[in-house]
Amino acid sequence: MASSARKRARTGGGEEDKEPVPVAAGFEAPIFGARVVGQVTTLALEGEDGPLSLGEVGVTSDHAGAWYVSTKDSLLHVSAAGRVRRVAALPASGVNSIAISPDGSAVFVADCRNHEIRRVEVATGAVTTLAGSGESGDADGVGDAAQFCYPTGIAISPDGSAMFVADHYNHKIRRVAVATGAVTTLAGSGEEGDAAGVGDAAEFYYPVAISPDGGAVFVTDHDNHKIRRVEVATGEVTTIAGSGTEGSADGVGDAAEFSYPTEVAISADGSTLLVTSDGGLRQVCVAAPPPPPSFAPIVVPPSTILADLAKTRGDASLPEGKVTFLVGDDEERVEHVSKCNLCARSPVFRTMFGIGMKERDAAEVTVAHTDLASFTALIDYLLSDQFDLGEEEGRAQRALDLRELAQMYQVPRLELLCAQALQESVAPATAVPLLEAAHTMGDGRLLAQCRRYVADHAAEVRASGGVEQLRDLGVAKGLLGDALDQVAELKGTVAARDAELEKVRAVSE
Repeated sequence: MASSARKRARTGGGEEDKEPVPVAAGFEAPIFGARVVGQVTTLALEGEDGPLSLGEVGVTSDHAGAWYVSTKDSLLHVSAAGRVRRVAALPASGVNSIAISPDGSAVFVADCRNHEIRRVEVATGAVTTLAGSGESGDADGVGDAAQFCYPTGIAISPDGSAMFVADHYNHKIRRVAVATGAVTTLAGSGEEGDAAGVGDAAEFYYPVAISPDGGAVFVTDHDNHKIRRVEVATGEVTTIAGSGTEGSADGVGDAAEFSYPTEVAISADGSTLLVTSDGGLRQVCVAAPPPPPSFAPIVVPPSTILADLAKTRGDASLPEGKVTFLVGDDEERVEHVSKCNLCARSPVFRTMFGIGMKERDAAEVTVAHTDLASFTALIDYLLSDQFDLGEEEGRAQRALDLRELAQMYQVPRLELLCAQALQESVAPATAVPLLEAAHTMGDGRLLAQCRRYVADHAAEVRASGGVEQLRDLGVAKGLLGDALDQVAELKGTVAARDAELEKVRAVSE
């Protein structure tokens, strides 16, 4: 039998005929999914000629997971990874805040210096004033009875019924009914400050931009160096990220820093804000990551051994006699195995011992691609349905080796039994080696399970020495160890932040 050239994945040490695949290679997402609400990261922008830095910009989602960024003279497209390409030249001008109605029929503009909210009909170009007297002031009301003071940010609700305005010099967030022009104050006392609270108990300090997401709007609180969240139904204001101190540090919640944040836009899936500030383009996670997959138990169908063996009766195409296998480099022997029964249980053996094949009449067949224990376990299963991986120590590796043989010899039920055993073997000491093995083999299910396990049990995995079991991975090994420490640190930060939010809610109630 010809030797297989496939590379074998292993969970322990040992020499191999090919270089191991670094565990960090191929992960497009953060290795352990450490994104949490309030996490801030800086986009390192890469243009065609290298790193970029941008001045004052406006931002909006491209509705496909990336962003459009307008500068004073260009429209740029920025991928989620920070790759930048120039889409078009723009007339030299200041950056404006514009909102487009959901049906695309109208554009709404915050006319800052005229203290008004204007409506532009796309089809005709007709411009009308939806709200604002034209004089600076601070008054709720309908149409020109309402007053703003340098409104800078504007956004429209997903259903198109309401506008939300960052009323810059009034330190307020205002709501404008699109149908009537009625203006009300959603949140903000009118005095500069940074207090969280409900309605006029909350404070802002020169809010600049705003972005809606269903039941909430997100605000860049310019001079507070914070990103705030305002609940539309209640007017409750909380801080998503920002310590209140000017800076550029990445981090979670109040461990992060901003420097005069200005524009903001939310991604199409509602999970991420893109914020512009003196520190560059920043991404802020505002929605919890999706729940981990359930990894439901693998279902193994009933045995077919009796039906398989029953098919051997009266089949003249089946070979006669027995075969001895010479296994591995040392040619260890597995003796006197019925060819007929092997053919009944495995399509590969049926081909091997088929009419016209040299192995049909051979007394011995060489199997060079595996070890004695694994091949013996395969033969025992084919002849008796026996599935025994032995003692707990080394069980995961034996399951990997046997599953590879099950795939090679087309024995699907045995493959499922091995996969089931691997699912049950994920533990602090095995999760990282199994993660590496799953990545090498392209086993997406096992890879996802191991990644989730490591994220949920970072401290135990680290303490068990699981990271040290990785093979010669160089820098990747160090990065993985650092990631485990980071996950544990992030979880602690989030727990502390949640406790603070509960205190704020308790006070507001």
